[in-house]
Amino acid sequence: MGNIIPNLTPQQINDIRTSAYFAKSSCDTFQDAKTQSVNISNKTLTFKNYVQHTPHNDKVIAASGELDKIAQGLKDQYAKSDKVSPAFCKIKFTSIETSAETMQKIIGDKPR
Repeated sequence: MGNIIPNLTPQQINDIRTSAYFAKSSCDTFQDAKTQSVNISNKTLTFKNYVQHTPHNDKVIAASGELDKIAQGLKDQYAKSDKVSPAFCKIKFTSIETSAETMQKIIGDKPR
């Protein structure tokens, strides 16, 4: 029973993945992309904090930390520069989306 991940976790990671997918379309407009980077970084931090003390889930805990680093890095880039390229933005949101999908697979492999 200790390996069961609460149902909220898949919903959170699905929300992060879906948000990253849609956020890519905002990359051509600096302020919109900046707003999306803050929103998604809040979601990844919430997810990381949620899973950090879940027992027997070392892979999920490690992956959530890496996912949060990507999102926080994107947010920080927008905070320190008003010249973030749309290509960089799209690469980072794609990376968040891909990492979230990988996390879904990790979570999906857990017993229910």
